[in-house]
Amino acid sequence: MITIKADRSALIPEYDMHIGFENDNLVEERLFEIKNRKIFGYAFRLDIGNTDNTVMLEKYSESPDSLVLRWSISAPMIGSGGTIRTQIRAFNPDGEEVWHSAIMEFEARSSINATSALSDERTVSEFEQVEAEVQRALDSIEETVSEFSGEGAAAAAAYASAQALCAAASENAESARESADAAKDSEDAAGAYSASAREYSDMTAEIYGSVLAK
Repeated sequence: MITIKADRSALIPEYDMHIGFENDNLVEERLFEIKNRKIFGYAFRLDIGNTDNTVMLEKYSESPDSLVLRWSISAPMIGSGGTIRTQIRAFNPDGEEVWHSAIMEFEARSSINATSALSDERTVSEFEQVEAEVQRALDSIEETVSEFSGEGAAAAAAYASAQALCAAASENAESARESADAAKDSEDAAGAYSASAREYSDMTAEIYGSVLAK
């Protein structure tokens, strides 16, 4: 908790100085303890210098000797990160500005923001290459098993099994492709791409294994 002392200076513990990363939204909050009893009944605003924001501070708790205010930190308050300079202002019931705290400094760190890089045309092209390679493998497998379709019950069973796996692979491939396309504009682009590539690879290995086992 941050203590605003009677002389208006602020005592900020080290763990309270770091308020997250740019683009963090409503996952961090800080508490300010006001020690000046003369202003306990006033309204409080927090001025944020780097983003030119002014926000109302909520009353969190109150006792005869302490008023605690809560600052809920949203992304627009952090902006592009860096040093965040803030100052509390107090307004009396008539709306007159009557008190300021000392200026306080917090730190918001920058983010990598790799989403845009992962959703560009290079990622899509790489996925399409994987897709094409797996489709060629599926076509080759189907041609191979079709050669044995008339050579007895065992061969027929192998062919039927491989056909079923090919059908399943086709459905999974389409689902994976849709997931990758949808991920182009989301923060899950890298994860969706990797999962889709693994799904193709695993399905191809399963089909080959089935055919060889027969």
